[in-house]
Amino acid sequence: MSYTLEDDEVAVIIRPSPYTEGDWHGHVTTGISYDNDSTLPEEVLEDCIHVAMLCTTLLDLMNDDDELYERVMDHRFKLLKEQIARQEETAEVINFNEFTKTKGNA
Repeated sequence: MSYTLEDDEVAVIIRPSPYTEGDWHGHVTTGISYDNDSTLPEEVLEDCIHVAMLCTTLLDLMNDDDELYERVMDHRFKLLKEQIARQEETAEVINFNEFTKTKGNA
């Protein structure tokens, strides 16, 4: 599966590292991708890149700070519970987002 970035998108790339088939120790490397021909105004593109860099920085900080990791996990769990509660009230399908943790083919 591949995804082509639109000219108004900035993406955070996460890849397992190092990874060989059947052997992964939970480490990842991150990167940021965007279209050099973006149609966004320069200040908007710079702000989006800044937010993407904050995301990758947070991942790095959580590797060294167990308390921060737990705070982020607690917040993610809270958001997921709220989304599930809304789904139960409205019988709508749960929409997975950046806070959703899944296993397998989700």
